[in-house]
Amino acid sequence: MAITLQLDLVTPDRLLVSKEVMSVTVPGQEGEFGVLADHTPLMSALAAGELIIDDGEQAGERYVISNGYCEVSGESVTVLVDRAISKESINLNDAKEELATALKALESAAPTAAKSKKIDPEIILQKRNRDFAEACIQVHGGRR
Repeated sequence: MAITLQLDLVTPDRLLVSKEVMSVTVPGQEGEFGVLADHTPLMSALAAGELIIDDGEQAGERYVISNGYCEVSGESVTVLVDRAISKESINLNDAKEELATALKALESAAPTAAKSKKIDPEIILQKRNRDFAEACIQVHGGRR
């Protein structure tokens, strides 16, 4: 009997994945890391990128996730993100359009942001949209 851990992939809208897995690889802010059963407890900030699930049957089940957080205990891993999509559900044209929109918004906000010392929530949102779109394009295998 293989040792497993409970994976929960959660967005504000729903519980996207909830199942026993052999391992999960997540994109941490400091680089990707893998989690197996009995992993040392930790909490980590996540970057937009690819989450890879190995449940013993479907090795390499892939999702694109946005920035978020990951909590690991010996028996479970919970991934909390604003957005997540399975690799099969990625629409390359939509991702490219979202990337172009985010880049345009960031470009137009750059002169104002350079003058202001305040943190602009719109810039933060557009950077997250850019990062998510880039991750979707990369995981899909498309080009920018």
